[in-house]
Amino acid sequence: FAINSVFIAIATLMMVRLMRLPSLKVLEDRSILKRRTVIGLVVLLTMVPSVFLAINLVQREWFDANAAQFVQQVLRIKPNVLVVSQEPDFSAGRLQVNLVGDRLSAAEVSAVEQRLPEFGLANVKLYLVQSGQATLDMNVVKKDLLNELLQSNHTDLAERDARIASLQAELQAVQKTTRSQLPLQAIYREVRAQFPQALQVNVSSGFRSLAGRPGEPAAERPLLLVQLHLRDALGTAEKERLRLGLRTRAGLTDVEDVQIEVSVVKPALKKKKRR
Repeated sequence: FAINSVFIAIATLMMVRLMRLPSLKVLEDRSILKRRTVIGLVVLLTMVPSVFLAINLVQREWFDANAAQFVQQVLRIKPNVLVVSQEPDFSAGRLQVNLVGDRLSAAEVSAVEQRLPEFGLANVKLYLVQSGQATLDMNVVKKDLLNELLQSNHTDLAERDARIASLQAELQAVQKTTRSQLPLQAIYREVRAQFPQALQVNVSSGFRSLAGRPGEPAAERPLLLVQLHLRDALGTAEKERLRLGLRTRAGLTDVEDVQIEVSVVKPALKKKKRR
């Protein structure tokens, strides 16, 4: 930031001089000399570290480029050797390269180091980190992939089994509900066929409570309700016969689960006409 500020100030001063802007106040020669001396010292003190930093940056970039070129042309072309990463360190003067695959012999490592001066890396120390055989690494990779695949399959199977169990439970609940429902439409048609003269036939289902022992909750029983609107009354024997038949047809176990309500509709009397 300080270097940028000084160079911006110098550039501004140079532009003012080139544009020959009029002076607002004329300073004495002694004051001008003093100010120029201060500005020169500031510029000089700023340029020295900036030049050093620029040279250091150029050398670092040159070192990194040469190291990358060395790795590309010397190490990557070797068969059965894979370069995992490279770590050039300009400050320490070293180059570390991580390798996997076939291990390089001492003679091969020495031959590689002798080629360093060809890439401007004469004083650089080369460190080769080798990680065994490529086939062993591939076997480890294959084993890891197989374990992940088996674990994934186990997870999928567990999820599928859980889903199947959930669907089976839902199916059983639906079947139980379906079995508990009475065939109302079929019962209505049978009652209608037995009483074609009926003015109206209503068939419905529900539940009725059955009182239990003291302290116990009331039991629930299914209920089939048949309502008949007839012109003539229905006898007691015929009514009981109908209840027994409907109990069997509905699959009920207790005749009290069937209730029949009969209402007699009397015909309206016609009024006599007066002469």
